Amino acid sequence: MVTNEQLALTVIAVNDVISGLNRIKNLLANYQPPKPLPPPQQPKYKERLASAKYINVSATTLYRLTKKGLIQSYQVGGKVMYKTSELDNFITSNQNKWTA
Repeated sequence: MVTNEQLALTVIAVNDVISGLNRIKNLLANYQPPKPLPPPQQPKYKERLASAKYINVSATTLYRLTKKGLIQSYQVGGKVMYKTSELDNFITSNQNKWTA
């Protein structure tokens, strides 16, 4: 047999659950997904071997392309470096046009 006190406690518990569900419903209705992270930026300069790998050629081929003036190299701290933007430009503007 259910007493009036037990029934009152059950009604209170059900009302609490309904109240909680309504709060969840309101939170979901106002949910704003987080903005996506920006894509990772390429380093401004790459070392010689990383540059060769980036444009999918050997280090020797990269050296020949540099000597021919097709790609500009830079001395940075005693290392031969290449600008990533210039490597990208080389890739897009010289696809299937050069022989090394």
